[in-house]
Amino acid sequence: MGPQLLVWTSHALFVGTFVGSLAQPWRFDRVGENCGLVGPLAAVVVGQQALWVGPDLRVRRYVLGGAPALVDCPFQTEVADHLAPGQQDKIAASSLAAFSEVRFDYPDGRDGVENSRYMSLSLADGAWSRGRMARTAMVDAGPASHPVGVDPDGAVYWHERGRSADGGAIAWFLESADQYLDEGRTLLVRGLWPDLKDQVGAATLTLVSRLKPQGPARTFGPFPLATGAPRLDLRASGRLFRIRLSGESAPAALRLGRPVFDAGPGGER
Repeated sequence: MGPQLLVWTSHALFVGTFVGSLAQPWRFDRVGENCGLVGPLAAVVVGQQALWVGPDLRVRRYVLGGAPALVDCPFQTEVADHLAPGQQDKIAASSLAAFSEVRFDYPDGRDGVENSRYMSLSLADGAWSRGRMARTAMVDAGPASHPVGVDPDGAVYWHERGRSADGGAIAWFLESADQYLDEGRTLLVRGLWPDLKDQVGAATLTLVSRLKPQGPARTFGPFPLATGAPRLDLRASGRLFRIRLSGESAPAALRLGRPVFDAGPGGER
């Protein structure tokens, strides 16, 4: 991190400063306890801050001159519950400077013993996302023109380059969590302004609603989303709503903004 060195043990974090003494060229100061590193690849430095996963599988942040601090992650419990037993040292952290993101690839026991899923954090707004992708290591752009990732079989991939899978179709989806549009009442959704930009290829939208968090789900759609369409008309009622955008084409691209619902009071309780 700049002129300093960060050194983790399984228990603590140290900052090394070059002092130039013949008897002791470097001085190492402990800046935090109970904040160690879970594995050799589980830390990433971005500018003047470092982020890493500890042995307790919680994400921490260190800013030069400060102290290690926990970063709230909505997926921490799920990752801990499903991490492949004995494989935590495979967790790999990386950065994606073009989008101000860091990501943590980890082995999910539901898929096997190799890295198969990831969670990513936006450094711009603190938002988390997650997905499925088998990557054992990632290197940000800099040494190469684009980020490079490696899968468990040793295959090497360009990331954020082009709009196809080496000429083949890309199957993709984006799905939100269940969310209340109005906690106090049931709503009737009459339409949606998708707020999509740079759409290339066909896309569909599916809306899922619930009356209660543990209640049955009702699915509406999928509805086709024409490129540049300003509005999608539909009818769906509920209290909690989840949207899913998906597609499969070559080329394929999409940027999602902030979808806005056209909704009013519903009649169900």
